[in-house]
Amino acid sequence: MQTKNTFSSAGWDFNYVWEICEGINYPVLLSLIPPCDFACPDGIDFMDMSFLASHWLDVDCDASNHYCQSTDLDKSGAVGVSDLGIFADSWLEGVE
Repeated sequence: MQTKNTFSSAGWDFNYVWEICEGINYPVLLSLIPPCDFACPDGIDFMDMSFLASHWLDVDCDASNHYCQSTDLDKSGAVGVSDLGIFADSWLEGVE
Protein backbone atom coordinates (compact mmCIF):
# COMPACT_ATOMS: atom_id res chain seq x y z
CA MET A 1 0.00 0.00 0.00
CA GLN A 2 3.05 2.27 -0.03
CA THR A 3 3.99 1.87 -3.69
CA LYS A 4 2.91 4.08 -6.56
CA ASN A 5 2.08 1.10 -8.76
CA THR A 6 -0.59 -0.13 -6.33
CA PHE A 7 -2.55 3.06 -6.90
CA SER A 8 -1.59 4.08 -10.44
CA SER A 9 -2.78 0.72 -11.76
CA ALA A 10 -6.16 1.64 -10.27
CA GLY A 11 -6.16 4.94 -12.18
CA TRP A 12 -4.79 7.36 -9.57
CA ASP A 13 -3.13 10.41 -11.15
CA PHE A 14 0.41 10.88 -9.80
CA ASN A 15 1.14 13.72 -12.23
CA TYR A 16 -1.42 16.29 -11.12
CA VAL A 17 -3.34 14.99 -8.09
CA TRP A 18 -1.28 12.67 -5.87
CA GLU A 19 2.29 12.19 -4.61
CA ILE A 20 3.85 9.33 -2.68
CA CYS A 21 7.22 8.64 -1.10
CA GLU A 22 7.40 4.94 -1.84
CA GLY A 23 8.00 2.72 1.14
CA ILE A 24 7.65 5.60 3.59
CA ASN A 25 4.09 6.87 3.42
CA TYR A 26 0.75 6.58 1.68
CA PRO A 27 -0.47 8.81 -1.18
CA VAL A 28 -0.94 12.48 -0.32
CA LEU A 29 -2.97 15.02 -2.28
CA LEU A 30 -0.58 17.47 -3.95
CA SER A 31 -2.71 20.35 -2.70
CA LEU A 32 -1.97 19.31 0.92
CA ILE A 33 1.83 19.22 0.60
CA PRO A 34 3.47 22.36 2.06
CA PRO A 35 5.53 24.32 -0.52
CA CYS A 36 8.81 23.67 1.38
CA ASP A 37 8.32 19.89 1.49
CA PHE A 38 10.59 19.32 -1.52
CA ALA A 39 12.10 15.88 -1.07
CA CYS A 40 9.21 13.67 -0.02
CA PRO A 41 5.69 14.45 1.24
CA ASP A 42 6.55 13.58 4.82
CA GLY A 43 7.05 16.95 6.49
CA ILE A 44 9.70 19.63 6.26
CA ASP A 45 12.97 18.29 7.65
CA PHE A 46 16.70 17.94 6.96
CA MET A 47 16.09 16.19 3.63
CA ASP A 48 14.25 19.27 2.42
CA MET A 49 16.97 21.54 3.83
CA SER A 50 19.54 19.54 1.88
CA PHE A 51 17.47 19.92 -1.30
CA LEU A 52 17.21 23.70 -0.76
CA ALA A 53 20.97 23.86 -0.12
CA SER A 54 21.65 22.01 -3.38
CA HIS A 55 19.94 24.89 -5.21
CA TRP A 56 21.46 27.67 -3.07
CA LEU A 57 22.27 30.77 -5.17
CA ASP A 58 20.70 29.28 -8.31
CA VAL A 59 19.66 32.03 -10.71
CA ASP A 60 17.38 32.25 -13.75
CA CYS A 61 14.58 30.56 -11.81
CA ASP A 62 11.29 30.85 -13.69
CA ALA A 63 8.29 28.84 -14.78
CA SER A 64 10.34 26.94 -17.39
CA ASN A 65 12.40 25.24 -14.64
CA HIS A 66 9.59 25.27 -12.05
CA TYR A 67 11.35 28.09 -10.20
CA CYS A 68 14.50 26.02 -9.69
CA GLN A 69 12.54 22.91 -8.76
CA SER A 70 10.31 24.95 -6.41
CA THR A 71 13.22 26.17 -4.25
CA ASP A 72 12.75 29.79 -5.40
CA LEU A 73 9.91 30.11 -2.92
CA ASP A 74 9.46 33.87 -3.35
CA LYS A 75 9.68 33.56 -7.16
CA SER A 76 12.28 36.33 -7.31
CA GLY A 77 14.33 34.56 -9.97
CA ALA A 78 17.04 33.34 -7.59
CA VAL A 79 17.36 31.09 -4.54
CA GLY A 80 18.67 33.10 -1.61
CA VAL A 81 18.15 34.46 1.88
CA SER A 82 14.47 35.32 1.39
CA ASP A 83 13.76 31.72 0.37
CA LEU A 84 15.68 30.46 3.39
CA GLY A 85 13.48 32.67 5.60
CA ILE A 86 10.32 31.22 4.09
CA PHE A 87 11.75 27.74 4.58
CA ALA A 88 12.66 28.46 8.21
CA ASP A 89 9.11 29.66 8.93
CA SER A 90 7.86 26.23 7.76
CA TRP A 91 10.49 24.16 9.59
CA LEU A 92 9.14 20.84 10.88
CA GLU A 93 5.65 21.48 9.51
CA GLY A 94 3.96 18.15 8.92
CA VAL A 95 6.63 16.11 10.70
CA GLU A 96 5.12 13.57 13.05
